[in-house]
Amino acid sequence: MTLADINWPLILAGLGLFLFGIDYMGDGLKSYAGDKLKDIIDKYTSSPVKGILIGALVTCLIQSSSGTTALTIGLIRSGLMNLNQAVGIIMGANIGTVITSVLVGLKISKYAVYFIIIGAFVSMFSKNKKSKYLSQIIFGFGCLFYGLDLMGNNLSMISEVPEFTQITEFLMKSPWLGLLGGTILTCAIQSSAATIAIVQQMYGAGAIGLNIALPFLFGSNIGTTITAVLASIGGSIPAKRAAFFHVLFNVIGSVLFMIVLSPFTMLIQYINSVSTMSPELQLAVAHGIFNIVTTILFFPFINKIVVIIKKIIPNHSKELQMDLSEHDFYMFRNSESNGISIVYRRKNGGYGLIESE
Repeated sequence: MTLADINWPLILAGLGLFLFGIDYMGDGLKSYAGDKLKDIIDKYTSSPVKGILIGALVTCLIQSSSGTTALTIGLIRSGLMNLNQAVGIIMGANIGTVITSVLVGLKISKYAVYFIIIGAFVSMFSKNKKSKYLSQIIFGFGCLFYGLDLMGNNLSMISEVPEFTQITEFLMKSPWLGLLGGTILTCAIQSSAATIAIVQQMYGAGAIGLNIALPFLFGSNIGTTITAVLASIGGSIPAKRAAFFHVLFNVIGSVLFMIVLSPFTMLIQYINSVSTMSPELQLAVAHGIFNIVTTILFFPFINKIVVIIKKIIPNHSKELQMDLSEHDFYMFRNSESNGISIVYRRKNGGYGLIESE
């Protein structure tokens, strides 16, 4: 078999459906919840522990750590959240994203077509807004896993290609290239969930081994930070600090696990030997261990890391901030108009902006 024999259009179509499903389902969840997601994040992040739990919960709901971090950066840019609140959410988002890889490992894809049918019919015949949003969630969920199934069925044949075998043998000698590959792929498709799903499919098909799959998995955590970086461009100093923390957290965690790659690989192999889990689910377990351990290691140093980040990215001389845990307003000076802008909380739970010259 050669590379030309593989149906690449179907693989790309599967990837497109997967990404569309994640995005469409996330939009449905946001619409269904209204402003509740933002209110929950803003209200229940008074401590890092609560922030981690909320970050994990919201990411489980919208199936996207990038979406959670982008939402967090947006709240910071609006002055509705401070850096101390954000770091917990960012750490929790990494844990929450594991749910996608677990669902992949549980072979939900074989039921995908039923979710698509139900979602489509409810959307066509329901006139209730909430029902339509719910149908969007169901339809997106089905597309996500149908695309995954389509992609996986065709990716399984790649293990029979001699060129691919040569590449895997080369990567086995240099796992750091696997880390780089996972980072670049995730930056390109803007979804760590998609990268991990691809790796799970290839690992499940026997196309790659753990010593390649794990570095790609670690690299996906680095690549996913591109969303937070893009969301912070042109934003406030706190937004840039939060994005920098996300990059720092994921890079350090990935490098630490690369250093202990051999013992970690042996641990996963041991888990594999004493369990009856599918290869895809085994990799999901590895993903969960990686993110939970990284969070535990970082947790005692959160305050010190925040102090260091504030020194690396100091305040602009014209920017004024207020602690929103005690105030309902955020003020900053507009560097272009030299005016004062004030974000305030409305009685109905929404937010508004006052700007005076």
